[in-house]
Amino acid sequence: MSRSRRICLGLMGLLVLGFGVLYPKHCGNGENFDYLHAQGRNEPVSRGIDRRTVEVTAYVAEPGALTASGTVPLRGRTVAAAPEIPFGSVVFILDPYFESWGNSWFVVEDRGSAVQGPVIDVYFGLESAETVQEALNWGRRVCQVLIIPMTPNK
Repeated sequence: MSRSRRICLGLMGLLVLGFGVLYPKHCGNGENFDYLHAQGRNEPVSRGIDRRTVEVTAYVAEPGALTASGTVPLRGRTVAAAPEIPFGSVVFILDPYFESWGNSWFVVEDRGSAVQGPVIDVYFGLESAETVQEALNWGRRVCQVLIIPMTPNK
């Protein structure tokens, strides 16, 4: 990911306010975004960025497990999503819980048989009594998410 793309994503993260989102007209790589204040509608909020209401669940994995994309899952980075969201897509979960992790930006790196339709499954860590309990405490929550899909290079 280019430096300008990282800066752009960082700026977008800073501009998320409550459930309304304002995007800068220009991010460092020349992409133009429309200003839009979305009110929880499932519609694109700007070119290439999709806002959805989804069910967010939690999962843990055994040591040595790999994701469906072949990566080692990492807490604070890995999520599983339905095949309609390509691997490498960025997901921002609008829930204050993840602020305690220091990050609300995740990358789609995994799939799951129960991850169908509007579901995002967040990787909570290696299977241990502590992470299993944390995942159970999270349960299933309905959250707003922003999805920046990964598009294949042409």
